[in-house]
Amino acid sequence: MQELTLVARIQNLLEALPAQFGAWHEYLVLQVGQTAAFAIYLALAALVLLALFRSFKFSFDVLRFVVVPTIAIAFIGSLVLPYSFVAIAPFAAIGCSTLLFIRG
Repeated sequence: MQELTLVARIQNLLEALPAQFGAWHEYLVLQVGQTAAFAIYLALAALVLLALFRSFKFSFDVLRFVVVPTIAIAFIGSLVLPYSFVAIAPFAAIGCSTLLFIRG
């Protein structure tokens, strides 16, 4: 038996998806009707967009409230204190992450 590589498995999956989607669409139309099927697709698309929006928002919040302040605090701390930037940065990141977690 020949073992498939990851690329071959992905290609097989992508080739089979249209047929699987067509069968699922037909089943859905038979069960709930054409209008409800489109409503379900619209609701799923809205949920996917909401999840993407939330993940992007969280990414930018982490960048804005953790990464930038951590770099600034570590830089200023390395100028004022006798510790290096690398020694201060983890503690600054913990503090900024805690503040982001409390901020919600």
